[in-house]
Parts: sequence; C-alpha cells; structure tokens
Amino acid sequence: MVWQTIGWIDAAIDTISDEELLADADLELIYSTTETAEFFDRSNQWLYWGMREGIFVYPDGTPITPERVGDDENGRRRFTLPIIRAILKASYRRGNVEPEELKHILRRIRIAELGGERLDEAEAAFAAFVVDAVATEAAETAEVGPTR
Repeated sequence: MVWQTIGWIDAAIDTISDEELLADADLELIYSTTETAEFFDRSNQWLYWGMREGIFVYPDGTPITPERVGDDENGRRRFTLPIIRAILKASYRRGNVEPEELKHILRRIRIAELGGERLDEAEAAFAAFVVDAVATEAAETAEVGPTR
C-alpha cells in the first residue's frame, strides 16, 4: 500500500513543470540575453544595442544593468523578471513599444512570474486555446444559422 502511494506521488510530481517547481521554490528566475529578447519579440542584438547606447534607463536616468556572471565587463548577462519589466517600462517611456505590444509583453512577464512555461510552450498553449474557442464559436454559429 505504501509503495502504491509513493508511485502515485511520483506520478503527480512528474506532471509539474520545471518552471512551476522553481516558482514554488520562491527563487528568482534568471534569463539569458536571448530569452530576454524573446519577451520583446526582438533579437539579442536589439537588447545589446539598448544597453550599450543607454536606451534602457530608470526614470531617474540610471542605466538598467543586469547582473553579470564571471567577468564584470565581459561575463554573461543574467536577467531577472524585475529587470525585464524595467526594460519594458523604459522602452515604453521612449515610445519604442506601442500600447498593444506593452500588454502582450506584460502578459508574458506575468505568465513567467506565475511559474508558467517558457514563452514558446505558453504561447503554443494559448494559440491552441484560441483555435479551439474559434472552432467552437464557428460550430455554434453553424448550428443556429446566421443572425441578421
């Protein structure tokens, strides 16, 4: 009986995503430059440009700088969700992000904060949901007939 319970617990644990486990651990997730650029649907070169040219700044003018691993000048950058959100706000203040784009990126950040899957998996799930909703609506409309 105990072994059956342990097997069930193991099966339940296997269904939890890595991101959910990390979110539950109350760890601050870190993202690479490429992953961070994906939040914005931009290239990592765009991100490098914004940091190099001083485009990403806090309202007081202080540059937004992610933590570096290894060498302080040439080490890999590690972005956290608060840093990603600050970059978004700076881009919006500058007019580089449109209001609709702002909402889209904020949703991505929120999904990540809640322990959602990485962007590609979350967006694939959302796209499947939208396709199902549209198909359901189309089927219901076909059954009822067009309205005038």
